[in-house]
Amino acid sequence: MKRTFLILGIFISISTFAQREEKIEYYTDSDVRNQIFSIGVRYDPYFTSRTLLTGSVLPSQEYYFLNSSTTGRFGNAYGIDLFFRLNERLDLGVGFERSTGGYTWDFIKILQTTGTISDTVDGDFAVDVDVSYLSIPFRFNFSTQMNDLWALEVAPVFEVNFLEKLNYDLRDSRNIFTPEQRDSIGFGDQKENARQVNYTIGVEVGGRYFITENLSLHMMGILRYMLQPLTENFGPRETLLRYGGSFGLRYRF
Repeated sequence: MKRTFLILGIFISISTFAQREEKIEYYTDSDVRNQIFSIGVRYDPYFTSRTLLTGSVLPSQEYYFLNSSTTGRFGNAYGIDLFFRLNERLDLGVGFERSTGGYTWDFIKILQTTGTISDTVDGDFAVDVDVSYLSIPFRFNFSTQMNDLWALEVAPVFEVNFLEKLNYDLRDSRNIFTPEQRDSIGFGDQKENARQVNYTIGVEVGGRYFITENLSLHMMGILRYMLQPLTENFGPRETLLRYGGSFGLRYRF
C-alpha cells in the first residue's frame, strides 16, 4: 500500500512540474538586428551669444565691437535623428535640424564705454543680428544604464551648418543714418557676404528615462561653439556660442 501511495505521489509531482513549464520563445536574427536602430525627435531651447576672434579688426577699430557692448538672445533648434547602435554603450547618430539665434550690438554702450559720450542718450541706437542654419549633426552617444528606467548619457557633437539667414537690423530711433548710409554700411540682409557653410562642435550631458522598453524621453544640457566666423570678408570676425537644454523622444525599433 505504501508503495502505491509513493508511486502516486511521484506521478502527481511530475504532472504538476510539466504544467508549470514555460513556453520558450525563439528570436530570429532579424529581430535582434532591428533593435540596433532608433529614431528620435528633439527640441533645444538655448541662449546664444557671440565671441570676437582675435585680430578681426584693426587695433584702432576694436572698441567698436567690445564684447561688453554685446548682449545675447534666446534661440532654439528642432530636428530629427537616426541612431545606429555600435555596442551596448555607444550609439552613432546623424540627423537634420533647423537652428536660430542672434545677439545685439549696443552702440550707445560702446560710446559710453570708450568715453565718446558721458551723458545718458535717449532712444535706440543698436543692431539686432539674426541668424539661422539648416544643419546636419553627428552625435556619438555614450550611455550607461543605471537601472530599468534611467540611463546616463554623454554625447560629443559635430555639426555641418548651412546658412539660411543672416540679417543686421538697425534700430536707429534718432535717424542718425539715412537709408542710403544703412545700405552702404551693411545693414539688412547680409547672407551673400556671409560664410555659407560652417562647422560647430559641442557636447551634451544628461540622461534618458524609459517610458517603455523601446520608447524613452531624453533630457540633456548642451553646449555648442561655432568654429569659423559668420562672415568671410565683411565686418568683425564673430562666431556663435550657444548653451541650454535639449528635450525629446527616442523610439528603438
